[in-house]
Amino acid sequence: MIKTKEYNNVKTPPQLKRNEVKVFQYLNVKPDKQNPGKVVMPSVHMIPEVDRVYDKEIDDYVDIASIKSLGVGGKPVFSTIQFTKQEKGLMALRGSKTGDREIFQYLMMSNFNASNPNRDTSVVPLYKLMEPKKDAADSRKHRTLRRDAMNVAAELSAAEVREFIAALNKDEKRDISILRDELEIMAEKDPQQFITLSKDKNKSIQANCKSAIDKKVIRFDKATSTFLWVSTGETIVQVPRSSKSSYLQGFTNFVLSNKNGELVYEEIVKLLK
Repeated sequence: MIKTKEYNNVKTPPQLKRNEVKVFQYLNVKPDKQNPGKVVMPSVHMIPEVDRVYDKEIDDYVDIASIKSLGVGGKPVFSTIQFTKQEKGLMALRGSKTGDREIFQYLMMSNFNASNPNRDTSVVPLYKLMEPKKDAADSRKHRTLRRDAMNVAAELSAAEVREFIAALNKDEKRDISILRDELEIMAEKDPQQFITLSKDKNKSIQANCKSAIDKKVIRFDKATSTFLWVSTGETIVQVPRSSKSSYLQGFTNFVLSNKNGELVYEEIVKLLK
């Protein structure tokens, strides 16, 4: 049974029905090319006995474990949970077995479960729940998304391609076939991000900002994270440093949110003509 740090029941652990069989797959396993039918992985990989997860119902972090029994003085004895090479990294749990039902609850709630949508993503996953139907649906969904992204990339005009590339802070003056190839690769590898960026109405602002820097209308001082007019050296705006977005995005935020941003942008566009 799943327990908190104080060994109280977590209110809503996932359940394995008595007539169900669920299979977990160890992630660090590969087919053995030298021995068909066998796999390459550690002989035994033990799953940590205890994990700490966030319980939304009590709005706090709790320790969870699969408790096999209580020993001397009520000290818990944890279930042994392991993936083995002999079983090809697979673990089948049956709802007809009490111990399996308890292990299932722990494995489902653990951060080590790649299939857990609520997992702490800073924890390296060790296994996943095998869900053929869901995996097939997800695969088809991703394939459709990739196809849509590739269609969007193919339908972009040459001007739109160059603007898109410039908004990514890349050299948009290269041969158009090279630029299209880069966008198509991006659409294929990360279709969701590509579609999101393709719908971003602020691409033109970022593209014009890059063009203004290239043409020395404005410049960006990385040391101070500041945009300045080249002609006067006057500061336009200092943008926040961020590892998640480029300085072009910082300038775009200034244009859209600062009372002087629109006037500055209009002046830049005039100077680019």
